[in-house]
Amino acid sequence: MDRSAARLTAALAPSATNPVDATRDQLTVDLTARSGALALASNHRQLRSVLHARDAMDEWTIAAELRPPTVRAYEAAAAELLAAASEALDTGWQSSCAACGQAVRVAAWRWEEALDADQERGQPTARRATCAACRALGRRGGDAATMLPNEVASAGLLEPAVRARVDGRFAGAVDGAAARWSTRQLRSLDALSSALERSSESAVMLGALRLTLTEAAVAMARPQRAGRAWWEIAPWQALLDAIDARRRIYLTAQPVPSQLTMSSDLTALTYPGGGTIVVRGGAAARTSLATLITRTAAIRVALLRVTVGGSADERSERAIAARWAGEQSDSDPLLVALQSNDAVTIASALARLLVAMNPLMLHDPLLVVDLDDHPEQLAGVLTAISLAGAAGSVARRLDDDRTPGLTVTARLSEPPAIGLQPRSQLSLMSDLVVAHGEPVTPRQLLPAYATARARAAHASGELLDAAAFADELRDVADLHAKLRPA
Repeated sequence: MDRSAARLTAALAPSATNPVDATRDQLTVDLTARSGALALASNHRQLRSVLHARDAMDEWTIAAELRPPTVRAYEAAAAELLAAASEALDTGWQSSCAACGQAVRVAAWRWEEALDADQERGQPTARRATCAACRALGRRGGDAATMLPNEVASAGLLEPAVRARVDGRFAGAVDGAAARWSTRQLRSLDALSSALERSSESAVMLGALRLTLTEAAVAMARPQRAGRAWWEIAPWQALLDAIDARRRIYLTAQPVPSQLTMSSDLTALTYPGGGTIVVRGGAAARTSLATLITRTAAIRVALLRVTVGGSADERSERAIAARWAGEQSDSDPLLVALQSNDAVTIASALARLLVAMNPLMLHDPLLVVDLDDHPEQLAGVLTAISLAGAAGSVARRLDDDRTPGLTVTARLSEPPAIGLQPRSQLSLMSDLVVAHGEPVTPRQLLPAYATARARAAHASGELLDAAAFADELRDVADLHAKLRPA
């Protein structure tokens, strides 16, 4: 069990004290699911769960975690996909070894200007390749990176049929979306995408292949900023790397509990049993869930999870790359707003989300909000919770990739603390410094100050202002620089 699942399992511990028959009517919900962590934690506590994936890539990732294909079947399906597009994968990537003259397959071309890769007969400045003949003879490990004299990388115009398919896949996307890949890459990606459309694999395997192709497309995309050198990765190499990475994930993954079933039909919640429901997040999905909860008195929501933050550029890259795997829908605006780093935007989006989920909030679930280690995000989250009539507490966490973050937990029914009075920022920080001891760092002080400030506001009936609160938290984060001894 990963760190996220372990933390959520601990948060659900109070529910485990109820009889088993009663816990089966309790539900956990993740409105911005990026992984199957909540499903695994809920299954450990014998609870059912609903996961709203942020986008197509997250939906495929969750499905791969909860219903992974066997490694052998995945390798066979991936090999079949490579074979179906083999001719296009070779076009523009053939050369010869400078040492022995044998044919080699170029893994990447280096360009000093990224746009130079689209020249019909451009001259790259370096390449990556391996010569099988030299490797067999023990020469330099088969390295064939040495360029031929005046070597060119040919990139003919796309055939009209290929161009039409590419334009169709990116219809409605941002302008210049297809230009993130070179002409050589577009030809290969089109062949892989067409082969995936013709595939007769099962739904589980198709999801794994779609995820693999999208990951490969993201890895080989052209940099957004002009004037930067670029290694133009060959699609066959990027896909092999993505296949190898996903194969290792399947090999090292913990076994999925046999009783953990996965479905996309919400009506399954009206029948006894365990399992998890995985759907694409959005307004329609939230409305359907709220309606079902309202009409089904036997279901009680025990935990509601929301994730805030992330990279807007990464989200955009993922959404564009997912079009190669057949995904054409746009991201939900509310979920996009939650990935902002602006306190006012986050507060508004989270408040709207809680209002939309009012039928679930009536059950007084434990609200868990995971966010980046960012004062603006923290201010936005605590402001939204303040608008909902609660205070919340802040704790630090460490994700599986060793990235630090913050977790805010709250219950709307929690009564205000008695005896707390509004205090100045300096007075509150002074008490926290004394409580934590010397030396205290902003990393220790920020969550403690945010928690104390939110509780004081809740006790006095004050509604936090997102922008002003963000300024307060930035001051706390900058405290170390201001108090550094001369």
